[in-house]
Amino acid sequence: MSESDIRELPIWGGPIEIQPLSGGITNLNYRVVDGANVYAVRTGQDDPVLGIDRHNELACTQAAADLGLSPRIVYSQRRLMVCEFVESTTLTAELARA
Repeated sequence: MSESDIRELPIWGGPIEIQPLSGGITNLNYRVVDGANVYAVRTGQDDPVLGIDRHNELACTQAAADLGLSPRIVYSQRRLMVCEFVESTTLTAELARA
């Protein structure tokens, strides 16, 4: 999935800004700004060798969101999930030891 594919999603209210996010071993992540709203877009494929099933990932993320433990999902389709963006700090080994 490319940035042009993300731009074509039917959920945006107008022009968007896309910024790739670092990290993600089996997926690509983007920060997308649509007016005053900010979203995290996660793209990836199933990988049976690694036990990755994006359908299960979506179900688990939705369950966590329903419990208030993760951001709300605003859109999903095969191999793509759009959630509300949460500004945060990546947990590092140094932070974990603190």
